[in-house]
Amino acid sequence: EISCSLVGSEMCIETAAEPSFLLGDADGNGRLDASDVYQSMLAQALNAVGESSGLTMSQAAAADCDGNGVINSTDTFYLMLYCAYRGVGKPMTWEEILKI
Repeated sequence: EISCSLVGSEMCIETAAEPSFLLGDADGNGRLDASDVYQSMLAQALNAVGESSGLTMSQAAAADCDGNGVINSTDTFYLMLYCAYRGVGKPMTWEEILKI
């Protein structure tokens, strides 16, 4: 989003829009699959050794499946479980998955 305002001279300032995401879509491609599990695990490993996860704000929000503000093995478990149920033709909602 670009907003224009006058500050000394006319300037256009780009502002970040509110991040939007599909829960679990850690790679940001719009699908939930094994690549999201990989991206979640990679982000955790990088964080564990003191490096940046490499995720955008939207990807990090999507990877935090349980919404506790931390990307950890519980999030990866929920994502794998969600994908597994869908893979065998028994789709569950995130609300159902998070109660397990």
